[in-house]
Amino acid sequence: TKLESADQWSSVAKRDCEIILLESIEELADKVINASLQVRGWHPKDPCAAILYTDHNNQSDVNVINEASERLSELEQGIERRYLKAPMCKTMVINLASGDEEMATSDNMPESAKEEEIAPALQRWRSAITDVGSAAQLSLCIEQLRICIAWDKSITKVFCQYCKKGNSEELLLLCDGCDLGFHTYCVNPPLDGIPTGNWYCNHCVNKATGNMVCHECQGRMRSLLQCDACPRAFHMSCVEPTLTRKPRARWKCPYCTA
Repeated sequence: TKLESADQWSSVAKRDCEIILLESIEELADKVINASLQVRGWHPKDPCAAILYTDHNNQSDVNVINEASERLSELEQGIERRYLKAPMCKTMVINLASGDEEMATSDNMPESAKEEEIAPALQRWRSAITDVGSAAQLSLCIEQLRICIAWDKSITKVFCQYCKKGNSEELLLLCDGCDLGFHTYCVNPPLDGIPTGNWYCNHCVNKATGNMVCHECQGRMRSLLQCDACPRAFHMSCVEPTLTRKPRARWKCPYCTA
């Protein structure tokens, strides 16, 4: 279409830039979904950038900046908190009563065991999104979110800390304390399925309580033999063959040497 004036050209170019940014947000949302970094059950809106990118003489009444800002805000809230990096997240701390054996088990850890506060940087980012009025401001917000997503923690890149394999993804769960992966059938005792609430591996429970859990007998002591190749810990009497003293050199458990 022939543009009749410089003003019309400027308006068209401005809208094209805004639509390109909207499209980049839609692509970022697809990337989050493909990497399984989203909150369970969250899905982005249907793409609309291609629909808006139509004949310039028949432009839609949609405010592209507002639409893009809203989608970017929804995308941020749709990302699982564990997959946000500093400065947009705070360090997660496991709070356990050291003398409470019920609370000290990884499958019985309550929701209150892990506290999260909104990081100041994330609060500022959300305020910036609310006040976005130009393509330049929106572009900056997109890039800030992009670089604070922990893409390397994607479940597609996670492997079990015990068997060192990444197969059976539907049975591979992440510890809510360390973000490391574990197969439900590799932990001891094995789990029947993926827990619905927070789940913490024995290693994180050990650090929070100061008590180590033996992988074989589930007994607790403050000093167990820790494998140097996996998170398992053992009583020396539970290892085959039985050990009479702790090795001075690096030691691998029977599971890692099998």
